[in-house]
Amino acid sequence: MVMVKPSIEGLAQMRAALASRQKELDAGIHEAVTKTGLWLHGDIIKRYQRGPASGRVYTKYSPRRRHQASAPGQAPQTDTGRLAGGMTFRQLPDGVEIVNRVKYARALEYGHKYRTGQRILPRPAWRPARYKAEQLLDRLILDVINRFTR
Repeated sequence: MVMVKPSIEGLAQMRAALASRQKELDAGIHEAVTKTGLWLHGDIIKRYQRGPASGRVYTKYSPRRRHQASAPGQAPQTDTGRLAGGMTFRQLPDGVEIVNRVKYARALEYGHKYRTGQRILPRPAWRPARYKAEQLLDRLILDVINRFTR
């Protein structure tokens, strides 16, 4: 019979050292999630406010103004500021919550078909922003882990 029992010398001390730094790791991850959430919140608002917009041009009244709408596939463009103003950010114990409280935000993001047959094609702002936010979060978490393991 041949038997091998590998072991790590000082394993108990290593576990104790890691446990003593758990709060530091948790704080770093929490900070990374918060930074990413704030960035995502701001990026969605910027997409609403800055375009590009290559859709139809409307003349609006009360007050009289011109508005260029977004084309399908572009982020919805603000006219009154209501869509951007509907964005909220809230810190949670284990993350963040970002919500747009405007009822038509979902219809603009994913598209919508009305009973009359009229359709709104998707005008995504959240999904492209989320993709970039995921990349940012990955980078920030990696930075936390690298700091933690030094």
